[in-house]
Amino acid sequence: PPRRPPWLLLGTGVLAMAALSLAATRDEGAPSPPRCAEGHASLNEVWNDPIRHRLAASFAATESRYAASLWPAVESALDGYADQWTRLHTETCEATTIRDESPPEVMQLKMSCLHRAALGLQAAVDTLADAKADLIPRTADIVDGLRSLDRCTDIEALSADVEPPSANEAAGVNAVRAELATVRSRISAGRYDEAAAALERAQRRSAGLTYPPIRTELLLRRGELLVRSGHFER
Repeated sequence: PPRRPPWLLLGTGVLAMAALSLAATRDEGAPSPPRCAEGHASLNEVWNDPIRHRLAASFAATESRYAASLWPAVESALDGYADQWTRLHTETCEATTIRDESPPEVMQLKMSCLHRAALGLQAAVDTLADAKADLIPRTADIVDGLRSLDRCTDIEALSADVEPPSANEAAGVNAVRAELATVRSRISAGRYDEAAAALERAQRRSAGLTYPPIRTELLLRRGELLVRSGHFER
């Protein structure tokens, strides 16, 4: 599978520590931390001009009569998603570390949600970069399947989620979730064999983890794959 930027595998424990550290720095009267500008740089590893050009070339190479008219809409949708993600990341960081409007615990919840959204965007971009003629009709499903960023501003909903994994399992859980994001994207693309391969990688990565929700997420993706690929009895 494509190599994922290291920042995509950060755990929620790391995010919490960063929030607390930044809050302490703010209290010491230090200059505003540059971290709030890091969202753009981070997401730029996932969605940037070279990647955009690669996707455009991939669409053109399919020689599908729909690809040329479809690509501008796909590009616009991904641009909009990336812009919204970056804006929310910056606003979330500034609210806690600069304006002191939001506690570190809220920052952690929002950043964790944004982190999972970035995993989904990475998976969608990876899928679209390997566009074939059969993928073109499913492009809307892939883009529409991106995690809603509005949820990342809904504190009530985020607070109702299960507890995050422990610090020693956070990296492992996020590595599994990166694979599950690929599973979901490949399912949307109708590439069930690739989805199954990613699911098996996720299963192997989960070995030794004791975090119960990741087991549920694995089962949900497996069930979705079986349904979408027509294996209803299984």
